[in-house]
Amino acid sequence: MPLLAAGVLHRAVVRGAGRAVTGSDVTSRTTGVDVALVTAGLAGAWAGDVVLMGPGSRAADTRDRARTLSGGAAAFTAAQAAHIAVLRRRGARLTRGAVVRRLPVWLAGVGLAAVAAPSALPAVAGYGAALAVTSALAADPTLRRGSGGAPATGRPTDPSRGLAPGGVLFIVSDGLILARLALHRVGSSAGSGARGSRGVDAVDRLLDGTAMATYVVAQMLLVDGETE
Repeated sequence: MPLLAAGVLHRAVVRGAGRAVTGSDVTSRTTGVDVALVTAGLAGAWAGDVVLMGPGSRAADTRDRARTLSGGAAAFTAAQAAHIAVLRRRGARLTRGAVVRRLPVWLAGVGLAAVAAPSALPAVAGYGAALAVTSALAADPTLRRGSGGAPATGRPTDPSRGLAPGGVLFIVSDGLILARLALHRVGSSAGSGARGSRGVDAVDRLLDGTAMATYVVAQMLLVDGETE
């Protein structure tokens, strides 16, 4: 996250220099407020990363994992609030279709949290709602260059087209985190032998790595699209 924040600030400086030379910048809709919001959101995400990468996320006690998840969810809720603010500033609006498509996913996440980590349910439900709003706003087609009031850049790649996939990948990543917690709870309850324990640990590591990979790509796509 610090590298992403540094990239955002670097692009802001470059755009500022371009405006000073040409007197205008027709290819960017990003303002100083957007840069501040995105940077603040990345700071919140980094705080969440630190919490979730701590020993609590790999604790043997499911209750410790649930407490860690609650702390991470609080930090990530602040990060999602920043994403929501930037997307709204760029003209994104919620549509009934986007909300309806994400509602079952949110309900499934809440249900999984209720089974795997009841003590973390309030934090997970609140964060999940914020994430669903971010994803729904990011899917608004009017955000893409060349549609609505957004001018086309003429570039072969358009960062704004990564917003919708970024929102979806974020949901996938957090779903994998919940799946890890559920797997650990089931494995602990089953009390399997050494071989079964190794199998659970292997799947846990796979889910952990995949969750982190999809999360990083999601953040990159959202940040790039929000600051292009």
